[in-house]
Amino acid sequence: MKPIRLLLAGYCTQRPGGVETFIRNLASGLPKDEFQVDVLSIDLPPPGIQEAFEAMAVRLFSPRKRLCQKKWENDIYDIVNATGPIDIVHCNGVTNIWRWLKGAEEVGIPVRIFHGHNPIQKYGGFFRELYIRHHAIPLLSRHATHCVFCSEYVMDQWVRLDPGKKIPCVVKHCGIDFSSFERVPGLLRPSLGIPEGAIVFGQVGRFTRQKNHVFLIDIFKSIAALEPRAYFLLVGSGQREAQIRHRIAQAGLEDRVILTGRRGDVPDLLATMDVFVLPSFFEGLPLVAVEAQAAGVPSLCSTGISQETCLLPGMIKTLSLSDPAECWAVAAISQSREPFPPQEECLEVVRDSPFELSRAIQAFADYYRSCIRGGPQI
Repeated sequence: MKPIRLLLAGYCTQRPGGVETFIRNLASGLPKDEFQVDVLSIDLPPPGIQEAFEAMAVRLFSPRKRLCQKKWENDIYDIVNATGPIDIVHCNGVTNIWRWLKGAEEVGIPVRIFHGHNPIQKYGGFFRELYIRHHAIPLLSRHATHCVFCSEYVMDQWVRLDPGKKIPCVVKHCGIDFSSFERVPGLLRPSLGIPEGAIVFGQVGRFTRQKNHVFLIDIFKSIAALEPRAYFLLVGSGQREAQIRHRIAQAGLEDRVILTGRRGDVPDLLATMDVFVLPSFFEGLPLVAVEAQAAGVPSLCSTGISQETCLLPGMIKTLSLSDPAECWAVAAISQSREPFPPQEECLEVVRDSPFELSRAIQAFADYYRSCIRGGPQI
């Protein structure tokens, strides 16, 4: 049987972002005898990413260089001209992704999927929100044939806008490879300079506005005032790192906050924490909160996260960002003192969820088949 030609579109950089990881996992995990996968990257991936896709027998395309970026549909024309007909285009993103869907419609790609990863009202900035609500969404609605969302929370935000064209909408969770959580975590605390008996509060995430590190440092400062044994761990890097370092210095926490930069041993780093703190402005589906549960670590998150990530009762608690840092500090310290199941039991529960990578990939494979058949969406 002829394989299904699938074009995945979105960011494919080396940033440890959810969309980037999702595209790479899907491209590598879909059955090769049934799906022929190509990838169209919004940005120009570095050589390491290009080589990784080549090793998976996945062709990687980047947008053509041009002065005017308003003709993204030309990228679709170029790929179809070079490779032949495509059965499905699956676009991940918001703003100008509708242009790729428009190009896909114009060249006759029958299944055109838009994938929403974040709640629409949280994309940042009044004028950007206006653009997305009143321009991008109607155009996405016009050119997409199907919509898939990372969580019920995100789908609700989009569907309530009622763009005017009733498109089949489903929720499909992105997956996580939990195999790295099986091994016994290394004893990282001494190597990180964390003393014996310390209570560690931390976060894993890029240093961007979304993750709200400024408020996180205020929380850390309040925790330090209440708990003399507290240490703090920040894993990641990003454009706001210098600002965060300055904020840490202003709070007088330079000797108690460890910044690790980007690391490949995130499961071990999560296991080093006593409480994971995520006061994000928005999260469509914070997979890192699922990873924290796999590591047996409780989380304190903002109310702007999807509740679907709570797989073990009581391990994720939420507070409003309107609550002061002192309230967050008291809640975080309280969580550090609560008893939770052993890490092995937590991992067993998490691996039995839709977030397990092979199950998530199978769910998308089934979804693509149903889109091609034109039957009910599953």
